[in-house]
Amino acid sequence: VSTESLTQNPMEFLTVVHPDDRLQVDQCLLVDLECQKEIEFRLLNDLEERWIWLRTFPLENEDLFSGVRLLFVAEDITAKKRVG
Repeated sequence: VSTESLTQNPMEFLTVVHPDDRLQVDQCLLVDLECQKEIEFRLLNDLEERWIWLRTFPLENEDLFSGVRLLFVAEDITAKKRVG
């Protein structure tokens, strides 16, 4: 998944989430959008497994009809997982 494609479609990263972690990621993103959440999960990139730490923050829009948006902060924690 390229940076350009994620700019166009931020949810495209879900296509490379490890199958065993997909439900956890889906629940984090889709259930209760009004609270901050943190999760760790794996991505499969060219058959290499990477660990990601993700925090979501809800951002309310001024326009009541546009819903809630999420801000994502992600970090590759693969090196930390390999050490510990």
